[in-house]
Amino acid sequence: NQYGNDGLDSARRSESSPEYYSKMVALYPLFQPFIENALGVVVHSDSARDVLAKQFPEGPKVIKLDLPYAQSRAAVERDFHAQQLQFVFCGHVGSNRRLAEFFKAWGQLEHPDRIRLDIFGNYGNTSQLERLAQRFGVSRWLDFRGYVEDEALEQSLREAHFALNLRWPTMGEASASQLRYWSAALPTLVTDVGWYGELPDDTVCKVSRDNEVESLRERLQDIVDSPGRYAAVGVAGWQYLKSQHSPQTYARKLIHFAEHCTNARLGYQMVDKALVNTVASMCEDESVLRLFREPVDTARTMFDQHTSVR
Repeated sequence: NQYGNDGLDSARRSESSPEYYSKMVALYPLFQPFIENALGVVVHSDSARDVLAKQFPEGPKVIKLDLPYAQSRAAVERDFHAQQLQFVFCGHVGSNRRLAEFFKAWGQLEHPDRIRLDIFGNYGNTSQLERLAQRFGVSRWLDFRGYVEDEALEQSLREAHFALNLRWPTMGEASASQLRYWSAALPTLVTDVGWYGELPDDTVCKVSRDNEVESLRERLQDIVDSPGRYAAVGVAGWQYLKSQHSPQTYARKLIHFAEHCTNARLGYQMVDKALVNTVASMCEDESVLRLFREPVDTARTMFDQHTSVR
């Protein structure tokens, strides 16, 4: 209903094609049913805000807020001159996380043994990932860690040198994982698209979507050759998290936005401004006004309760 024959064709193809599945998820986000009755919409990226403005120019009010995250008190210091650099990957493993492309670029390095990768999270396709790693000659430096307790994960992030957070196609998401990496002052490889492309260049290590494998290989080679200079990227990310992703700032802006949206409600305006005045103008004396006072006061109290934000 929302995307017509193109959407239907992609949906049918996606049943048997991972390529079309990723395409369908990226191109047809299906957010219209969720916002058609909304007073306001909160998004976390400029790209998501632009999509809404383009598709629904007369739609609900939209605000962009940076995801909130409680930051560590001090940036983690790490030894970037270690003989082997530890990378980490966290989250759900899907084709859009670009592990196959990373393995290929990694295997093309003159000394791939300079890098080690730990994979945390959900990876139901372990055997497929192992075959890919063997194909590109990097399997001996790859560890599958699965799900671990938060404390163990935080320790691994503090001990790692780099994080891997590639995304293509982007689903319009902002990344809570990236906030976690920044909290550990961890330099992170990201794809230069969507929310990731909007980030300041000094806070992440951006990889071009064009010629992706070659771009990854060049970035990895530079990391291996000059790892020390990437410490500044981790610190810049930690500082950006502190300045832009404060939970207090998020809550304050969200409350202000909620008040703005609810005060503009048509029902509130009708009761507060139009209905009361209309009833009052109809009343020639106090005895008639008393007939309307109780239902009007009840209606106003109801809307006051719904529009009051604590």
